[in-house]
Amino acid sequence: MTQTAHRLTAFGPDFPFPYDRWLEHPAGLGQVPAEAHGREVAIIGGGIAGLVAAHELMRLGLRPVVHEAERLGGRLRSEAFRVPGEEDSQVIAELGGMRFPRSSAAFFHYVDLLGLETAPFPNPLTEAAGSTVIELGGQAWYARTLEDLPALFQEIAQAWDGALDSVLHLSALQEAMRRRDAAAVKQIWDELVPAWDDHSFYEFIASSEEFSRLSFRHREVFGQVGFGTGGWDSDFPNTMLEILRVAVCEFDDDQHLIRGGVEQVPRGLWAQPVDDAAHWRPAPPWRICTAATPGARSPECSGPMTDASASSTTPERSAATTRCWRPASPGC
Repeated sequence: MTQTAHRLTAFGPDFPFPYDRWLEHPAGLGQVPAEAHGREVAIIGGGIAGLVAAHELMRLGLRPVVHEAERLGGRLRSEAFRVPGEEDSQVIAELGGMRFPRSSAAFFHYVDLLGLETAPFPNPLTEAAGSTVIELGGQAWYARTLEDLPALFQEIAQAWDGALDSVLHLSALQEAMRRRDAAAVKQIWDELVPAWDDHSFYEFIASSEEFSRLSFRHREVFGQVGFGTGGWDSDFPNTMLEILRVAVCEFDDDQHLIRGGVEQVPRGLWAQPVDDAAHWRPAPPWRICTAATPGARSPECSGPMTDASASSTTPERSAATTRCWRPASPGC
């Protein structure tokens, strides 16, 4: 039986499971018993993981309460700045995560759900960057593509690609992942784990036939400059399996940014009405209400919402410190 090839996603290699298909399934992520509907569930932390959990638990008919000490979004934090002298200008500075590989299908499921616009991230030597300047050892090179650089850089790129394929079976592993062939992914991965789990990234580079044919200078430049998002030398002590995860899942390739700031993702999930939830009636957008003292809820945050049986309840998403969150109401 021929298996259909899919676009490459993070289907493995440790745990080959199609999260993207699970998220897209019309039946949702699952069900909880009817007697559990409306039950309060505490979520510690209002980062992207906590807010995704709150969104999905609400869809299941539970009552998520998010406890966040400071600011929603966690490491997905964006700040807008004005350019002096240009009143209508706005520059977004990303203070946390900023570039996201398209192979992270689960993340982009929520980006697409919110209707956010993305664009290729201007990594070195990409079309989005336009041009790249490499300065190394007192020399500078200007390039638009790899072919514009001296032969040394091209030899490093060829050695890196060759070593990944000949030693770590990159092409075969990616092909199995595209086919969603969990058995084939596991077979290849199970052979690589005992061979490379206790060996560093630098050991892999130094011992590979492809790099052994080159000079030490090639290895040094690979660490200092690298490819994709930049140099690799800070990762040289890491286990080679961790680097293989990045390479095989293309986490360092085809990265995108979120126009207007990535903080729109957690904030958007917070404000997103959950219209297909079990138990709860369709809810209006959520707003933030500030409590007067830590641990207290302001009067504006005490309005009711109705569940499917029209019983009055308050499934607010709340913070245990200085803020509480609930459906929008005239008083909030």
